[in-house]
Amino acid sequence: MKPHDKWVTPLCYECHHRQHTGAGELTFWCDMKHPIGLAENLYKLTGDREKAIQEILRFNRVFQNSK
Repeated sequence: MKPHDKWVTPLCYECHHRQHTGAGELTFWCDMKHPIGLAENLYKLTGDREKAIQEILRFNRVFQNSK
């Protein structure tokens, strides 16, 4: 069953590849640190492309700093 669109989280090619070829999808998402919050925020920003891009960039900065 396909999840609702509000749970869609954009991934770069590298992360998308790791999601499907690494230690498993559950492990991948546990390591991602709060992707559900990103998905919810993007869903709320539907139709506002600029704000959505800013939200993705903000999440990416936080994610990169938490590694």
